[in-house]
Amino acid sequence: MFLSTNDGANWKNVNSDHIFYSVVISGTDIFAGVPSGGGVFLSTNNGTSWTQVIANANVASLTVSGTNIYAVTGGRVIRSTNNGATWSQISNGLPLTSSVTALTSMGSSIFAGASDGSGYLLANNGTDWNQVTSGFPKNLFSLCTSGSNLFAGTNEGVYLSTNNGTNWTPVINGLVVPVDGIYYIPRVFSLAVVGNSLFAGTWDGGVYVSTNNGTNWTQLNNGLIDTHVRSLCVNGTNVYAGTNVGMFLSTNNGTNWTELNTGLTNSGVRALVANGANIHAGALGGMYLSTNKGTSWTLELGNADITSFSTLGENIVAGERKKGVYLSTNNGSSWMQINNGLTNTNVYSLAASGSNLFAGTNDGIYLSTNNGTSWTQVNNNLGGTSVSALVANGISIFAATDGGLFTSTNNGGNWKQITNGLPSVWVTALSCVGTNLFAGTPDGIYLSTNSGTSWTQVNNGFTDFGSIITLAMYDTNLFAGTTGGVFLSTNYGANWTKVNSGLVRTWVSALVANGMNIFAGTVGGTGGGGSGVWRRPFSDFGITGVEIVSAPQAPTLASPADSAINLQLTTSLSWNAATGATGYHLQASTSSSFASTVVDDTTLTTTSRSVSALALSTTYYWRVRSKNAAGFSGFSNARSFKTIRTTAVEKLDGSIPTDFVLSQNYPNPFNPTTIIQFALPNGCYVSLRVFDLLGKEVAILLSEELGPGYFSVRWQPDVPSGTYIYRLQAGQLVETKKMTLLR
Repeated sequence: MFLSTNDGANWKNVNSDHIFYSVVISGTDIFAGVPSGGGVFLSTNNGTSWTQVIANANVASLTVSGTNIYAVTGGRVIRSTNNGATWSQISNGLPLTSSVTALTSMGSSIFAGASDGSGYLLANNGTDWNQVTSGFPKNLFSLCTSGSNLFAGTNEGVYLSTNNGTNWTPVINGLVVPVDGIYYIPRVFSLAVVGNSLFAGTWDGGVYVSTNNGTNWTQLNNGLIDTHVRSLCVNGTNVYAGTNVGMFLSTNNGTNWTELNTGLTNSGVRALVANGANIHAGALGGMYLSTNKGTSWTLELGNADITSFSTLGENIVAGERKKGVYLSTNNGSSWMQINNGLTNTNVYSLAASGSNLFAGTNDGIYLSTNNGTSWTQVNNNLGGTSVSALVANGISIFAATDGGLFTSTNNGGNWKQITNGLPSVWVTALSCVGTNLFAGTPDGIYLSTNSGTSWTQVNNGFTDFGSIITLAMYDTNLFAGTTGGVFLSTNYGANWTKVNSGLVRTWVSALVANGMNIFAGTVGGTGGGGSGVWRRPFSDFGITGVEIVSAPQAPTLASPADSAINLQLTTSLSWNAATGATGYHLQASTSSSFASTVVDDTTLTTTSRSVSALALSTTYYWRVRSKNAAGFSGFSNARSFKTIRTTAVEKLDGSIPTDFVLSQNYPNPFNPTTIIQFALPNGCYVSLRVFDLLGKEVAILLSEELGPGYFSVRWQPDVPSGTYIYRLQAGQLVETKKMTLLR
């Protein structure tokens, strides 16, 4: 027996001691039937090791019904109800003069075909067989079901029964093999069903397909160098044929698109994220990294079903369908779970807003304000519990749930429904750039330019899309991934064009841009071919001139330091440049949640900005995010600073003193305010600072250049009662005095 973990690209021998005639899977267990007295073997670890559960028996056929395993051995049927530990014969009603050659399950019933052309039905996993047919060809090789239809592969082609085997009709039109101008019906050794297509593996004729329940057949052997097909297997829309010379895979092989799955051994890609030059793919069974535009992939995290990605500053976060949230701080080299407080670990969507990370689960939304170290549920006024999509835009968070579309402007503290103009509360995908918010619904694409207050349908050309799974916008180009493929709008949704040329699998579950390419992650659905990651250049869509890059990483803040105090009412904020950024967005607020802002500047092209007209003795919070043609990064981790606790310096009159003087404050003692006056005979840089009796600086009342004159400074401290020293330095001149605060 051989095992492939990459859609047949490579095979590994997982048991070289036996020949297997039949294989069935029950849950995570594999049962294999062996001829020539080999019996039945069981593997519970994907074929790595095997245990014999029936010895000294010729096993011709196996099938599974619920938790029951049925086997044909010596022409008789046996059953195990305990995963192969023990077996009992189920032969009451079967003929004594002929042998059972094939089995198939039909719901809770089992159909058995015998060598004399009779058929028997075992209802509801019972103990008695009832004969339901006679008279179809005696040499029965295979059985399969499709809906209520039962098909039999025989030495005279394929037969069909629409009434559980009571009556049979040959369905052989086109199922013929030409030999020297003479046509004959081949033996059908195997049958398999993919959607509405019935495949027949024959001896001499290769593989045939029928799309109308066997009424007509078409031979499909292009590239099949051996037409002696003993077995067929179906995986999604891929069909595998086992022949005398090996295994063959058939897809419908597209053009223009390039399948990029070298090393991507788990198909079904549901999430993609680009981080610099690296692309991360979340697949059914693992997470993969490509550093060369998808040409090859390496496994980052195994045994995981990744549903979503987000970038959080310089870190990458991944949502897993059952295991919660994973964090990587080294671009995917290693991952750790961050689930403290995340009481529901079924994560389907992620979004980052500054240092805040939101996780959408099937139990609502969770918020982390510390890079996932801890989580808090934020479901106040959130309708519905299953969160399918999240997107952040400035201080607004948008969430699509099974109860509709909701927004929050206070980090999930409260949610408000925004469905005015949306015909359906079911929103499956979200994308936001600038003031444009796009929502994917069962009725198509809707656009809001006012944060969801009202919506307009933008569906011109958006037809035959099935269901909308993902939306991605780059510059003015909006891509929609659907169960019908990829659609493109180059004018904010006003017009759409289907761009599926060469895309074999049209169930598109993830989209991301990187370099001059759009990448599409595909899973199941219509269209044929293998699941995985597909790439197409932007030039195919007429997008030229500027390279579409991935969104840059968030910048790191430089100055002032976090929690700085006594800053002037005009302060310069600076940050470090982010690679790939063409501009920056600065926010400053008196609220740590940035619910309102005193600065909200998206026009910056340098790495600093002066902020003026700040209030006295006030704590401010600030953060920055970078941007380029692909969009914005998440916000940096926020910092805070506090302004000075004094009024601006006041010049008392126009006269010029002859001496440097620091006056005693008045009143003294004081509560809550005192005034300090001083005289400067010459212009110079002046600082006025306050210290406690241990020498610790508690306030900077003044630090600036002043001309000559008489000046006054008012101080209203928020320090405890006690004696303090105030110190005036003007150039090289220094003087100190004491003052007392009485609360």
